[in-house]
Amino acid sequence: MKTLFLTLLILTGANNLNAQGWYWQTPKPVGASLHTTSAAGNIFYAAGDAGTIVKSTNSGINWMHIPTTGTTNSILLIANNAEDFVYFIDDLNNFYLSSTGGESWTIKPSPFQNPKKILMKSINTHFVLTNNKLWRTTNGGVNFIDVAPVQNSEFRDFDFINTSTGFVISSDGTNSILYRTTNFGTNWNQINIPVGNFNAVDFFDMQNGYIGGEDGLMRRTTNGGLEWNIVSLSNVYDVSAIQMFNTKEAYFICKDNTLWSLSWNNAYRVNDVSGVTSLSATGSNLSFAGYTGKIWVRESGWLRTINTTTYNTFNRINFLNANTGIMAGTNGAVSKSIDGGNTWVQNVINPNVIFYGMDFINSSTGFICGERGTIYRTTNGGQTWQLRNENFIYWLNAVNMINNSTGFAVGYNGIILMTTNAGGLWLEDVISPGEQFFDIEFINNNTGYSCSNKLYKSTDGGLSWVYTNFSIPIGFHDINFLNENTGFIVGQVNSGDGGKIFKSTNGGNSWMEKFYAEEPFYSIKFQNETTGFATAGRGSIYKTINGGETWFRVFRNGLLGEQGLVNHNIMYRDVAFRTSSEIYFTGSYGNVLISDNGGSVNVNQISSALPEGYELQQNYPNPFNPETKIRYNLKTQGDVSLKVFDMMGREVKSLVNRQQTAGSYEVSFNGAGLSSGVYFYRITVTPENSNSFVYIDTKKMLLVK
Repeated sequence: MKTLFLTLLILTGANNLNAQGWYWQTPKPVGASLHTTSAAGNIFYAAGDAGTIVKSTNSGINWMHIPTTGTTNSILLIANNAEDFVYFIDDLNNFYLSSTGGESWTIKPSPFQNPKKILMKSINTHFVLTNNKLWRTTNGGVNFIDVAPVQNSEFRDFDFINTSTGFVISSDGTNSILYRTTNFGTNWNQINIPVGNFNAVDFFDMQNGYIGGEDGLMRRTTNGGLEWNIVSLSNVYDVSAIQMFNTKEAYFICKDNTLWSLSWNNAYRVNDVSGVTSLSATGSNLSFAGYTGKIWVRESGWLRTINTTTYNTFNRINFLNANTGIMAGTNGAVSKSIDGGNTWVQNVINPNVIFYGMDFINSSTGFICGERGTIYRTTNGGQTWQLRNENFIYWLNAVNMINNSTGFAVGYNGIILMTTNAGGLWLEDVISPGEQFFDIEFINNNTGYSCSNKLYKSTDGGLSWVYTNFSIPIGFHDINFLNENTGFIVGQVNSGDGGKIFKSTNGGNSWMEKFYAEEPFYSIKFQNETTGFATAGRGSIYKTINGGETWFRVFRNGLLGEQGLVNHNIMYRDVAFRTSSEIYFTGSYGNVLISDNGGSVNVNQISSALPEGYELQQNYPNPFNPETKIRYNLKTQGDVSLKVFDMMGREVKSLVNRQQTAGSYEVSFNGAGLSSGVYFYRITVTPENSNSFVYIDTKKMLLVK
């Protein structure tokens, strides 16, 4: 998943942004309203009244004023590339260019009247949209020509995904026309769109795009405009601008200046954000600038979506490869994606059952199991499914194939099923009558484990099972072995909510408690020998980066860390790794949570209680490889800077550079790409309306690879 930096323009401040993960970013208010933003690579600009321009060269972490632009007029539009080229248009239609990153400016003759939008697609190729013209330059702004698809039409919006391919939308006030070019505006073709008055268009690539318009009118295409799907919007005014974040996520603003997020075909209001008027995107974070001259930043990495076709709970997910994913759950639903999770097609196998377990032998052959003792098999990668077992007396919770021929399924009343002919026939047996078995996993052809509230072991390929004298009061829910020696098991330890994670390093002969949480654990999966995830109640997700020795919460019901309100109804039940950085968590009511940064959370408020003082704590784990956590306490609100330095005093990473309220925080630092050695991290805290530090501290940490 491509991650971008989204810059937003906001006209009025918002007081409750922290609940949505938004943070006020430097600089201090500039004393002038900011009207326009632009971002390319790590370079960002915001501009506004009285010729004001501020610039960041490190993805919005730090900002500086550009002292002079040659104008005191209000700047309406600004654009830049990832190098030093930037230009802007003021409210008198003057056109200014800089090839020195804003250090010096040249004014150019301007053909523009009432410009609406500008895009810089390369150092030489730029586009400017006005009411009835689309201007293009291919020589860095020396001159412009009109490349509009038609004359005497009112253009509402345009977008170019590269220097050649672009889209422009026109409207007569009742209906709209969408045009596409693949040769940078020389020729245009009309794309069929639904009837309606559309104001905005944005495409992420040739296939995926949105159009939006009056009365919350919104459509999405995933096949280049051949088909347009309805996007469900409620209480939404006229859509005025759209910005795709990736193929799964987008943002749009309405004419009432509210900000909304889009995931798949559903929209959600970004809480307490108002006055938004402009969008642009690049990098890995989200931000907006505003009337008070403030710039706000929201860190990305997590996306909560809802399946487009159903509100089913998905109990299991499996990615067969980077493109093909399968989800199974309630109402007999099995959903499949063949485009890396961008779109899912649902197939109702049996509406009278809930599927609880899934396992694939290879990319073609897999099994799902569930209520009524049902087991279905696919031999074509989930395209079709055949019923291989059914018994109305019991239901099945898990299935595990240990090789191409032999597999097991377990469930209620101590039932265990075994196949030795690749699922063609399943034979019934009982491990322990009256017990509910939640999971089964074999670590080789002979040794396997199955769990209820007790843990059972087989050493003869599942022919017999022995209680291991290891149990918890309510039940174990999931088992995950990394190899024949190291394994984990999770579950619920009391009738309330408590859950525990246990680890074995001797093939399951003995188990050590590693972590307790206030929520029951439902699943655990490891990406490699050091990094693993466990899902729990209240929509919580926990992560380890040291082989399960310590765990920390990285997500809770759509909010990073412990910020904000908690919806206890959403629970994530399974984990799948599409790529090394993109992770899926499936849950109740059709919720699918996606992390595009390896499940990391950069900075996370872990408590809002007022600390007794300021404190910078020792990182953990220490030594570390490659990721570690740093906690600190703030007695009062202030501007916080937390940076990492090497032995020579050179800055390695800026972890925090923002205003934060009083409370306790935790930030992650990843040393991937750095050499082994000693590093230092330093915190400074400056109170509001002050230029003096109220707290400074430095500590040492050791990276060992």
